[in-house]
Amino acid sequence: MKEALKYIGEVLLGATLCPTGLVKHIPRRHAKTTVSILYYHEVGPPDILPGLYVELRFFNRQMDYLRRHENVIHMHHALALLTQNVNGTSNNVVVTFDGGYRGLYDFAYSVLRRNKIPAIAYLVTGAIDGKLSWDRILYYQLLFTNKRSFVPFWRNDPIKVSLVTVQDRKLAYRKMLQEFSRIPSGELSDILAKLEEILKISSDGLTKKLFLSWDMVRELDRSGLVTFGSHTVTHTKLTSLSDDEAWYELTESKKRIEHEVGHPIDSFCYPDGFFSERIMDMARAAGYTSALVLRDLNGLGGLNYPSTNPMALRRIFVNNQPLTSVFVLRASGALDGFANIGRRLKRARS
Repeated sequence: MKEALKYIGEVLLGATLCPTGLVKHIPRRHAKTTVSILYYHEVGPPDILPGLYVELRFFNRQMDYLRRHENVIHMHHALALLTQNVNGTSNNVVVTFDGGYRGLYDFAYSVLRRNKIPAIAYLVTGAIDGKLSWDRILYYQLLFTNKRSFVPFWRNDPIKVSLVTVQDRKLAYRKMLQEFSRIPSGELSDILAKLEEILKISSDGLTKKLFLSWDMVRELDRSGLVTFGSHTVTHTKLTSLSDDEAWYELTESKKRIEHEVGHPIDSFCYPDGFFSERIMDMARAAGYTSALVLRDLNGLGGLNYPSTNPMALRRIFVNNQPLTSVFVLRASGALDGFANIGRRLKRARS
């Protein structure tokens, strides 16, 4: 109900602000140079990645809008605008993809090429190499299984776990992740093996089904239209790791991508947006010149300005949105701008 009301609000706001042009003026009114960084996960047919995809027909509309109305640029150009006092405009957009899903190659790239829109994709190198961690395997198995429920045999609990909706599946994943993190590794391996039989989703087939191959990465890289950055080796929460563990995730993923594409890469994306001053310093020391978050350390999202820390560039999530007006509301930073006002007022009252 809450999500439905939120969406109705977005529709009404988009219908009100878009025709007048205020949707762009509000978040950009005080800045000569702004950069909106949009992020996608997967593009393709319905439910190609439940809860994290944009249908190809909607992606087509969105890229057509960006081509006609915005200045879509490469990440390195955006970084120059924000850090080197280069004269810019207030309608700069960067298109990004999280995770290295293969819909970028199978579906999105043809749309990007037709519209001459550059993009950057952040790769989880372990996923491409077929070395998904058990928690990521579990996540994808729960998303893609045809089962609508199952008995949690490890609990001795007769009440079935519901998998009817995407929300059910994500809730089941969060609860199972908490439970499984407390189970000894030997026992957990047996549970995961039995669960794979029940869900009928093989972990071996997940990599080829979901992710780009290195051949695809090299082909896209040679196009000059799509570039690549790192999203770690295992897509783990960096703030929960020791220095040595975090350093491995930051550096090994960078080396792996550079080895495959044959040239340096210098942009990073924090998994799930979790970062800290410690992790930012480590990312910079690892050779990255830019890094993407969801919200900055003050909890603010939306557009990026010359004052924005390049190691904490904010992103705007693009959902499976049929209405161009709501897409524009999000992409312009207006929606995040209103949310930021609310956060500041809440902080002021506390």
